[in-house]
Amino acid sequence: MTPAACPPHFYKYSSFGTARIVLTNGRLRWTTASLLNDPFDMGFDLHMDIDASELRRLVKERFRVLLDGGHYARTKREDADLEADLDRTLDGTLASLDQSLADMHRESRQWTEKTKILCLTVSPGNMLMWSHYAEQHSGAVLRFSTAGENNAFQTARPVTYSEEMPRFLDTAGFADMILGANIDTPATTRKQIFTKASAWSYEQEWRINFGLCRDPEAAFEDLRFGEEELDGVILGCRMPPANRLDLVALARSLNPDVEIFEAVPASRAFRMDIRSF
Repeated sequence: MTPAACPPHFYKYSSFGTARIVLTNGRLRWTTASLLNDPFDMGFDLHMDIDASELRRLVKERFRVLLDGGHYARTKREDADLEADLDRTLDGTLASLDQSLADMHRESRQWTEKTKILCLTVSPGNMLMWSHYAEQHSGAVLRFSTAGENNAFQTARPVTYSEEMPRFLDTAGFADMILGANIDTPATTRKQIFTKASAWSYEQEWRINFGLCRDPEAAFEDLRFGEEELDGVILGCRMPPANRLDLVALARSLNPDVEIFEAVPASRAFRMDIRSF
C-alpha cells in the first residue's frame, strides 16, 4: 500500500470520562483486536483463490520462459521429463495447500492477536461517530496535529473498506511464488490490519500500527503523546456546562495553546457544525 498524504489533523472520539483521563494523563490507549467493536477486525484469514488447471498452465509456461532465457538447448525427451517433474511438484504442492494455509493462518493469528493499533479519523463532525463513540454527543473529540518532527501521527495509514475479504494470493501470484518469487510479507500483514468491511466506511478511519508494543501479552497499553500534538478539543452539543469547564481546564493545563471548539446542530441541515467555543 502506497502511503497516503498525511492530513494536518486526526481526531479521536471519546466519552467525557475517557477524554478526562486522556487529558489528565497525556496518554492514548493502543488496543488489540479483542477490544475492537468489529468481530472481523484483524481476525480474518487471507485465503487464496486458486484455479488448479490455470496454475499448471502458468507455471509450465513461465518455467519454459525462464529456461529459454538461459539459452538452454533441450531435447524432446528432456522437455517431457521436465514437464513430468513439474506435474509431480504441482501435485504435491496442491495436495499440501490446505495444510500449508492452515499453518500460515495459525502463525498469522498468533501475531495479529497481539498487535496494538491506535484508531483515528479525519472526520470530526460525523453524527454517527458522535453517537457511537462520544457518549451520544455528550462526550468530546480530541484533535491531534501531525506537524513537527518525530510526530507518531505521521505514520498513520488509511483503512481500506471492502465488500470482500482481501486474498493472500491469486492463481498468478501463487505461480510466481512456486517459481521462486519473494512474497511481500509486510504487505500481507497490512491487508489484515488496514482492511475493514465497507459497512464501516462512514468512520473514515486511519490507523497507526505499533506491532507488539512494549508488553506483547497486554490487551492494551496507554502510551504518552506529545503535549503540543493535542492542539484542539471539540465539546459535544449535549455536554453539561460543568463538564465543559472541566475538560477545557484540563486541556489548557496540558497545552496552553490548545483550541477549544463545540459541535452544534446545524439549523437548516442534518449535520453537526464545528465552531469556536
